[in-house]
Amino acid sequence: MYTIKNKEYRLKGEFLHAIHYNEILIKASSKINYKKGIFNGHLLNAGLYCDLDQYDQSFKELKFLETYLGSIDDPYLLSGYYTEYGEILRYCSLYSKSIYYLNKGNYFAGKIKNQKLRSKKISLINTYKIDIFEARKEYDSMIYYLKMNHSIHKTPQNSARIGTFHAEKLKKTDSADHYILESEKMVNIDPSPDNKAFLYLQKAKILFCKKNYDSSIAYCNYSLRLWESLKRKHFIRETYLLLKQNYRNTNDRSQYHLYSNKYLIINDSIHTNFKNTMDQVIETIVNDEHTKISKNSYFVMGSFLMVGLSFFYILYKNRTEKNKIERINKKLIENQYILTHKKLEINQSLVEMVKTNNPLYFKTFQDHYPKFTSNLLKKYPNLTKSDLYLATYIFLDMSSKDISKYIFVETKTIYMKKYRLRKKISLPSEHDLYIFIQNFEE
Repeated sequence: MYTIKNKEYRLKGEFLHAIHYNEILIKASSKINYKKGIFNGHLLNAGLYCDLDQYDQSFKELKFLETYLGSIDDPYLLSGYYTEYGEILRYCSLYSKSIYYLNKGNYFAGKIKNQKLRSKKISLINTYKIDIFEARKEYDSMIYYLKMNHSIHKTPQNSARIGTFHAEKLKKTDSADHYILESEKMVNIDPSPDNKAFLYLQKAKILFCKKNYDSSIAYCNYSLRLWESLKRKHFIRETYLLLKQNYRNTNDRSQYHLYSNKYLIINDSIHTNFKNTMDQVIETIVNDEHTKISKNSYFVMGSFLMVGLSFFYILYKNRTEKNKIERINKKLIENQYILTHKKLEINQSLVEMVKTNNPLYFKTFQDHYPKFTSNLLKKYPNLTKSDLYLATYIFLDMSSKDISKYIFVETKTIYMKKYRLRKKISLPSEHDLYIFIQNFEE
């Protein structure tokens, strides 16, 4: 009951009420020595303090839980602990250390038996990684995890974010509209203020990319009212910045100056609060690292004297297994990253062949993607060679303008070719041709 109350108040943005119910949960669990209840209460509070930008308080909640780690065998709670730890480190801009803890969270998430809970937890971890890659400007990795999230657990926020990525980074507003429409359908099913506010903000960004500034401003205002009711300072700041940019482009000086000042005030407030709390958090992290090193040294010496070589063997075995798991997890992530970058390199080299009208282009494409064209023909035998060439260009994410430029035809001819291709594969108008072709199974 207390956990449900927590969720209700959190979705309304009434974080202090949610914390109050968590405190009741902790006290009630303590009376009957229910360790999972105590652990869950502190873990939920850690997340809420993060939402309130009180990272030092969030960190204290997690530090308290360290004493319970050895007695908790619930992978969902353990995954939540390491994930929350990684999220705080992300706020500290300690990205490498954050990813280390997020990977630990991912390891335990993989052990959750309930498929729905497992998918949701892995999706959340990926979302935090996406934030890290965006901050680092590593956009290839960012879109990789966005698409991974989209395949394992669709959420309105993730779909909207992919849409914005297509508009801002890839300059593909048609694809952006497809994902926004998908997000809107999900928001209709789950119209929580958080989901609606996020959707409106992403729509405002896409409309800004389309230079439809008046509509962008309208959606900014819809979003802003919700963010203010939810007391989400970081998103309020982001919305002020977008309003400022919109009014600058519409030459509305008074509104531009108004939102410039609002942005500066809230930005200063966030940074002041951040500095006051982060100094304590980082100092604690550094001290913990030194303490761990010292403790490990004394532990090894004491173990050698008290227990002997047999204990060392057990310790070695345990550490080896743990390190093996971590190495496998790390290797999987590295392999995913390498494969993504390798595919990008291959695609770039193929685009270069199109640019230079290399006669070996189609053969080279088939060498890299041997099943793509054959499977297309199996499913759609009426496709011509010209259709197949066009499909490969779309697979490589080439725009109509670029295709027309490199194969020396007018852009409107490419539009007509795309229209005919869409008809041949019976693709409804509301579906994006690029997304269909790029997701077509080899």
